[in-house]
Amino acid sequence: IIFSFCMAEGQGFKFGINGGFANTDVNGTDPYDVDFNKIGFNAGLFVMRPITEKSTMRFEMNFIEKGSYIPATYDSLGNELSKAYKVRLNYIEVPLIYAHRFGFKMDSSFVSKFDIELGLAIAFLIHSDENLDFSGPQPVYSLPPFSPYSKYDFSGLIGFAYHITDNWKFHFRYENSIIPIRPHPGGATSVNTNGLLPYYNGGETNLVFVYSLSYTF
Repeated sequence: IIFSFCMAEGQGFKFGINGGFANTDVNGTDPYDVDFNKIGFNAGLFVMRPITEKSTMRFEMNFIEKGSYIPATYDSLGNELSKAYKVRLNYIEVPLIYAHRFGFKMDSSFVSKFDIELGLAIAFLIHSDENLDFSGPQPVYSLPPFSPYSKYDFSGLIGFAYHITDNWKFHFRYENSIIPIRPHPGGATSVNTNGLLPYYNGGETNLVFVYSLSYTF
């Protein structure tokens, strides 16, 4: 990968590294959606190439920790109502991102240090486990009515980047699975009309806020 990035540099591409953390949740895993209690790590490499004066295409390859964490709950007397639960889903994720630089007028000057980012990402699941009440990681429970997690996660993303210097950027992104990573335990795949309001329940999906710094060589 590093050799290919060096070759790309000689063809008008730029390459770099990025790293940061993510707040994640798996929609449909717990009754308290959406809480983003789980914190994960992400890091990787990227190549990018300008396509216009203000626009670039960016190809990344990242390791990212997704999943969900549900803290234990207690009543007013301190009695435990439900146990803590955590599921870890580690991926190698490959986003393709279009970035467009924009700016705005501030006082008498024009500030042009921001990018809006839009893209798609495919992620490959490399590890998963679950931990009930801090008893230690165990293989993900997948007996009926549950199913194993999909080996792939296909997501859409949107975000913003701030140019700290010519080489450093801060990125803030939101990712959402387009295709469910696991069917709903009840088998629901359409509009659910039980309860006060109808809602669509097609299965479990990754919800991710990513905060990262990138350095372009």
